[in-house]
Amino acid sequence: MLARFKLLLICCAPLILQTGCGDVIGEFQIIPRNTEISVRVINNTDFDVDPGVEFGRSELFLQSLNAGILAPDEVVTFDIDCDDALVLTTTDSAQLGLFTEFVLDPLPLFEIDFDYFCGELIVIEFVGNGQEFDVFVDAGGENIF
Repeated sequence: MLARFKLLLICCAPLILQTGCGDVIGEFQIIPRNTEISVRVINNTDFDVDPGVEFGRSELFLQSLNAGILAPDEVVTFDIDCDDALVLTTTDSAQLGLFTEFVLDPLPLFEIDFDYFCGELIVIEFVGNGQEFDVFVDAGGENIF
């Protein structure tokens, strides 16, 4: 009987001692939950880029990521609370060329729990120069645009 109790204690100890945020099942926290997404913006072009990344709780209430103008090969990463990033897109992304700007069409509206999930890394990478300027978006390691 004592051996069974020790075995039960050994098996349950990690559940009892676990701390942090998570979903609660019974009296034990057993499913840790991330509350943020990470958005990494990469300028993989030869010119400065204004990424125009926006996020928000709905399409009507978007706010700028405020990444600023990215120099060639510059990478910035932002952590955003999932409740504030229910949707994500880019609008008016522009490559600031020597003589002209190249502006991309707005991306579709990406939605949490459909296109990306809380806790994931979203990578927005700008590539190419001039007429070849483009953007790729990956979420959780999968290309979504």
